[in-house]
Amino acid sequence: MKCFGLLGLVVLVGFIMMSAKQSNKTYIHLDCPYKYDSAVEMNVFVHVDNVPEYPGGDVAMLKFIIERFKYPGQEEWQASFKLRLVIDVNGAVIAAGIMGKSNDDLTLAEKELVRVVREMPRWKPGSCRGKVVPVSVLLPVYL
Repeated sequence: MKCFGLLGLVVLVGFIMMSAKQSNKTYIHLDCPYKYDSAVEMNVFVHVDNVPEYPGGDVAMLKFIIERFKYPGQEEWQASFKLRLVIDVNGAVIAAGIMGKSNDDLTLAEKELVRVVREMPRWKPGSCRGKVVPVSVLLPVYL
């Protein structure tokens, strides 16, 4: 009876893995989900044990952005952005964009934000089960 239970579990796990591969959305590796990111042409992790960290934390990151962000023609304004980044295994920002938009569809303010983010210093990279991995980060930014 144990053999049938084990066989059923193996078949179930095989079916789940096959379904995940067929959907081509999210895969499981190192117990952390990842997916193929066409912007960087590689698999990037979407949930990890240790998320990437900007040096100095969120306040330092916001200060970096505010000091470098130059919006032509306006001194004061407010906006919110859904910034999408990929942080590689060395902590470098290897992709930056606005969630749900192609680079061709970005507004001037969005293009400026992406430019600034690409100049960021290296982050502390993210990891899964103790292994450093590339991580996709969704970051809401309010300026």
